Amino acid sequence: MERFAIVDTTTNKVVNVINYDTPPSNPPPGFEPGFIAVQHNTVGPDWTYDGTQLVAPVVELPRFQIVVTPRQIRLAMTQVGVREQVEEYVKQAPIAVRDSWEYSTQLKQNDPMVVACMVALGKTQAELDALFELAATL
Repeated sequence: MERFAIVDTTTNKVVNVINYDTPPSNPPPGFEPGFIAVQHNTVGPDWTYDGTQLVAPVVELPRFQIVVTPRQIRLAMTQVGVREQVEEYVKQAPIAVRDSWEYSTQLKQNDPMVVACMVALGKTQAELDALFELAATL
């Protein structure tokens, strides 16, 4: 049994993946003109077709999480001008957040407390990433 991608040639997207005992016709059975069957043993439904071959999707690897010390993040926040805003936010936050801010030995870029603080201050993910990248250099 061979695996085939059913490709819509108007969009060059794989619309289905089917196993056939023998190679199908083009268009494959059950499909109208404008669809072709392209054999590939590992093709998946999220693949595309470039006109000559099937193309696997680009898999975005998870971002590397930056971990910094409280000193590093405070120096970075001072440099970008958000330290006073963050400290004011922490003062108003629940005690668990205040304890984390005061007593943590490291801060992780995707820590829910850090993300919540940045969101509350209207900062974007790009700004958070830039802050941690800067902090890692200090």
